[in-house]
Amino acid sequence: MLYTWSNRLVDILLDNKIIKEKERDIYTYGFQIIISSMVGILMVGAIGLIVKNQLS
Repeated sequence: MLYTWSNRLVDILLDNKIIKEKERDIYTYGFQIIISSMVGILMVGAIGLIVKNQLS
């Protein structure tokens, strides 16, 4: 799933000629790391909200 989303983002950048084809792998990996980090932060935040609501 991360790979698919990353590839879509890179395809958009390539279509708009923002990056070059030879940089594809670097950007794909970078987007995978960014998306993975964002998902982790959102999960921690959601768990925090759930726990906070149950303790109140």
